[in-house]
Amino acid sequence: MENEFENTGREDTTRGKMKIVRGIDLDEVLVNFVPHFLDYVQPIIGKMVYTDELKSYNFWEHGVGKDREEAVNLVDGFFESGLARALSVTDGAQEAVRDFLEEGEVFVVTARPWRYSRETNYLIKKNFPGLEGRIIYSSDFHGGEKTKSEICTEIGAIYFYEDNIRYAKECARNVKNVYLFDRPWNQEAVNGNIIRVKGWRDILRRENES
Repeated sequence: MENEFENTGREDTTRGKMKIVRGIDLDEVLVNFVPHFLDYVQPIIGKMVYTDELKSYNFWEHGVGKDREEAVNLVDGFFESGLARALSVTDGAQEAVRDFLEEGEVFVVTARPWRYSRETNYLIKKNFPGLEGRIIYSSDFHGGEKTKSEICTEIGAIYFYEDNIRYAKECARNVKNVYLFDRPWNQEAVNGNIIRVKGWRDILRRENES
């Protein structure tokens, strides 16, 4: 894959140096959405689907809804229930965000639709101080103005953190490195500037060593 990345950051006029700009996906990167959602739908669909059974993020392909429309309705119900405000934070995410904010700018770039913004804002404000007002909703799944790749270019991102293999490949053209969180649904081989990682501590170790 050809990497067209040329950006080196944003100039910090107060310090005379370039600021590191990072874009971070939300679900399964900053917070754990899937296990909480699967617990919620279990009594509705009449069976338990486990996270490690998901070979794609298309829930309906694994019996969570008979088709895309029904699966989206189930996700809507989860958000309407208020349970989305209590999602657990991924291990090491809060520490990583604190470190990143000291180094530069951080944006949350999510494929969630705008209609989930109230719950999303609440979750970010509760768990990630400093990221309020830095949430950007992409058009990748639910429709919208810009893709994650386009957003990365617009914000001047140097690094992007993602769990979806398709979004990772698209964003890799416009950033220095994409860190791909190892998940059951992204087991396709990656190379180049897409780096598969076990979690936040793995990322911090790699970045400190580079």
